[in-house]
Amino acid sequence: MSFIRVGAGSETLSPVETARAQELAFGFLHGDPDRWQHVQGVAVRAAELRPAVPATDGSLAGFPFAEDALTDALTYADQTVGPRGERLAVADRLAEAVRRHGPDAPSSRAAPRRDPYIYAAAERTEARL
Repeated sequence: MSFIRVGAGSETLSPVETARAQELAFGFLHGDPDRWQHVQGVAVRAAELRPAVPATDGSLAGFPFAEDALTDALTYADQTVGPRGERLAVADRLAEAVRRHGPDAPSSRAAPRRDPYIYAAAERTEARL
């Protein structure tokens, strides 16, 4: 099992907790190599986007919806990495997902409402870099 080291540490997880989270992710995803590559690619992309996110206190406070630099950067990271971990432009990633899931999939039907948010998050993140 190999992991991509995302950074020197995390504001919320110790190195032991980070290693455990990586083991859990691998355990859930090892049977789906494409999904595992995507998760690793998003982790690398998120680390690269860290300069676009101001320092936080590390609290996720029950995971309420937030439209801020952190969620923008995570959305951008996820939407610029394809299912096999390859880099894609946001438009290419969104089109790829529709092709992969089919036009009648719930995620594809949500595209008209979801995609403008994704594009806006991408623009905000790029402006912060």
